[in-house]
Amino acid sequence: MRRILTGMGIRSGEETMAGWVAAVFLMVQTTHGLGANTADALFFRRFGVEFLPYMFMVLGLVTALAMLSYGVALNRILRPRVLRGTLALAAVLYVAEWALVGNDPPGLYPAIWVTVNVVILVTFTLMWNVAGEVTDARQGKRLFPLFASAGILGGIIGNFATGPLAKMLGTEHLLLVAALILLSALAPLGKAAAHFRPGAEPERRPVIDDFRAGWNITRRIPLLGLLAMMAVLFQILFFSVTFPFSEQVAGNFPDEADLAQFLGLFSGAATVVSFLVSLLIANKVMSRFGVVTSVLLLPIAYVAGFALWIPTFTLATAALLRGAQWVMVNAVYGSAFNAYFNVVPPDRRSMAMSFITGVIAQLGIILGGLWLLIAQAALSDTVQFAISLAMAAATAGLVLRSRAAYVSALIDGLRTGLVGSFTPDPLPGFSQVDVISEVRGVVEGALNDEDPGLRRLAVRILGRLGDEDSLDLAATAATDADPAVRLAAVEAAGSRLPAEMVATLLHDSDAAVRAAAIARAYEPASESIARAAADPAPEVRAAAAACLTATDEDSAVGLLTPMLDGDTATQLAALGAVRRVPALHPKVAEILRQSSEPAVRAAAAGALDPRVHEQELLAALEDTNAHVRTLAAEALAEDPAAAAALVDVVHDGSPHAVEAALVALGSIGNYPELEDWACARIDDARRYQDWARRLTGLEGPVMDLLRAALHRAEWRAERNAVRALAAAGNGAGLDLILRGLNQDDMVLRAEALEALEASTHSRSGRMISQLIEDTGKTPEGADPAALVEAIAADHDPWLQALAAGAGLELADRARAAVLARVERDAHPLVVELIEPAARTGGTTMPETLDTLSSLQRMVALRRAHLFKTLEMDDLKTVADLADERLYSAGDVIYADGDEGDEMLVIVEGCAVVSRTTDGERREVRRYDAGEHVGELALLRGRPRSADVHADGDLRGLAITGASLLGLMDERPAIARAMLASLAERLGTTA
Repeated sequence: MRRILTGMGIRSGEETMAGWVAAVFLMVQTTHGLGANTADALFFRRFGVEFLPYMFMVLGLVTALAMLSYGVALNRILRPRVLRGTLALAAVLYVAEWALVGNDPPGLYPAIWVTVNVVILVTFTLMWNVAGEVTDARQGKRLFPLFASAGILGGIIGNFATGPLAKMLGTEHLLLVAALILLSALAPLGKAAAHFRPGAEPERRPVIDDFRAGWNITRRIPLLGLLAMMAVLFQILFFSVTFPFSEQVAGNFPDEADLAQFLGLFSGAATVVSFLVSLLIANKVMSRFGVVTSVLLLPIAYVAGFALWIPTFTLATAALLRGAQWVMVNAVYGSAFNAYFNVVPPDRRSMAMSFITGVIAQLGIILGGLWLLIAQAALSDTVQFAISLAMAAATAGLVLRSRAAYVSALIDGLRTGLVGSFTPDPLPGFSQVDVISEVRGVVEGALNDEDPGLRRLAVRILGRLGDEDSLDLAATAATDADPAVRLAAVEAAGSRLPAEMVATLLHDSDAAVRAAAIARAYEPASESIARAAADPAPEVRAAAAACLTATDEDSAVGLLTPMLDGDTATQLAALGAVRRVPALHPKVAEILRQSSEPAVRAAAAGALDPRVHEQELLAALEDTNAHVRTLAAEALAEDPAAAAALVDVVHDGSPHAVEAALVALGSIGNYPELEDWACARIDDARRYQDWARRLTGLEGPVMDLLRAALHRAEWRAERNAVRALAAAGNGAGLDLILRGLNQDDMVLRAEALEALEASTHSRSGRMISQLIEDTGKTPEGADPAALVEAIAADHDPWLQALAAGAGLELADRARAAVLARVERDAHPLVVELIEPAARTGGTTMPETLDTLSSLQRMVALRRAHLFKTLEMDDLKTVADLADERLYSAGDVIYADGDEGDEMLVIVEGCAVVSRTTDGERREVRRYDAGEHVGELALLRGRPRSADVHADGDLRGLAITGASLLGLMDERPAIARAMLASLAERLGTTA
């Protein structure tokens, strides 16, 4: 059963949700088949098929009103109530019109035809609203074809039942049958509603705001604008097929029951084919070729069909195109077109869908009716079909254009999810100017707040707004009492600062303000430059040198040369000004090679010209500091001639250098040869994924570490493959996609996967999305010793080392194999980590002090949440700097008032934090194994504010403040982990 469900696109945990939604589709579309055939038969025989073009126009107007009302209700009433109420109202209308058939009032049959078709269109939208409420972008691609298949199966039932029921009950009584089925659909709809994602509370606002909001969101998002044009053309084309087909059918079947039976059999046969296509082919087409290609199949079918009709228009050819249209619309187009809307944020999705399908598409119906009236009156069939063929070709062109807009919308949605806002109108009906004015009014008040931090933030916001009024307002803060606020004002206002104010700031008491003023001075007088060149602050002297580079390079060189030999702060200031002084670049290159300060090396990398110092920058890609590597990569990205060398680094460099080189190549251009490299990395990731699954169930501290290393290696391979795609020229917005793939939010991950697949158009892009989305079962485990040996043979030294360590936790045969590998393996990491553990007999914690191996320390540290996400080399760096500590019960670890110069990661035991208040000691918190204590005082640089003592025997790893702060500078990943841990701890204590 699981295999069947997987083949249908249903994953574990989705069975109930998918089942109830499919039931809604099945039952509602059963009524579509019955209702459409009944309405057509009654109208054709009792009123006249020749009036259909007029009915199309009436249908468009009525449907627009119905859909607008439906959309308004969705935004004002809880959605489950609206959906249930819509089905109940449709059933009531069917029953009322069925009751009137016996009295035969004037206009009844046109009213029945309009009512049935409006109900079909509204409930069709309702079904897809239900589907959209329970799925994200990736689920939609998998499950929408399944839901469509269920609906098509309902259509088969309804269509094939039409003829027998019409013969048995009479055609008009089918309306009552359809009403009863709609009422029955309320039960599965209620069950499906239980799986809706939580949404915002319904709003109370004027109806015109809904129309305006729908118009704004459609106008502002290019994809929705294209969808609107496509919706109009698709409606015109739809009726350009159905009306000639209806004329042919009505002319060939004069008897009403025979006509209903033919319509039922034809519709049933077409629906059977649609069902098979939807169930067996559509989901594969959408998964393999994407949403856009799936939609494109319909205009292609129209082009082929009208080309056939031009020379030969008969009942057979009419039925052939109508059948193809039926299959394409129901099996492929419906799912794909509605999947477009999944890129719109959930809170606006129904609004956009209702506006386009309920207003714009109905305009297409009206235009379709007008077109048919004109064609009937003035054009021959041949000319009419030729014009329809041209419209089909134009529609295909729009669909092709929508590919880029679809990718752009996915990436915009992903960006929005990552920053927490949506890019179109901030509020329905508000313009960007309105928002700037509103924000400026709030910020202006903050400029006078007593808190300097709030004033500084207000200035920065004004600078971000960027309009002249905001910048002028920011400039007024240049006289603030707080130097940080003055500096923010200078940086925000820029050229909007008055010249007299700049002159005053050149004498400011704060060095940073003086430096910023020098950089923005209006034709600074020579005495100002001379005074700045002699300023005691290095940043001011550097700013003066930067001003001199354009007019007096020799003076700039004379000023900067001694600064490059100064202390760290002086070097950093000078390096910020030497980029425009080529004569000093050899000295900068020497600093890049020899400095022990990561910040200095990073500044040097950012200052060098890649066209002259390519080799130094390539060497910097191997730097231990991520910021240095990043700035070296950014510098190399400015020189397309460096691309060949960067490609060599990708193939032969260290893991860190490879990542930096890929970032640089992604900015330079198109290197399609990296596609094969990306595929190789995906194969690596697949192998790591398989190994991690096979290790499931094997216990041991190093085994856990090995599984974590495999997951990290898999993620790193995926990330590098995505970066290689960007460097190969396959796809747009891959930096955002990469960030989205690394999110815990499943909706964001789904959007990232869909954006990746839609934007790359490459084999490797599909391979990555399939790999990341793979939720296959755990493969049958191999022999543990053989599996560990296989992992130990990988090219990644960390996997080699950890697999060897995990082998020590297995049977004697595995341990013997590990010892043999350590003896013969030349890689220093394997020998360093495994030899001590092998010598002491394993990886369990020893009883005595100073016996923890580096590997055992890594195992202990990774239990702490603070270090759980670190790469293995970062974890080892921390482990090598940690000192072991043993405490007995009651021992004081840290005392209130002590200097906060270290933190402790608890390996075994428990620590208690307590404070003494009014002579009474009160317990504040307990920390167990895997937690850390003491980091707040360390990072704040303040004395400890509580006592910490051991509650029983305790083993810990102490990390000094100097070591930790140095690590945070050297390894940004450690700083990020620390910030995340602190944020979580503060959140739990708030």
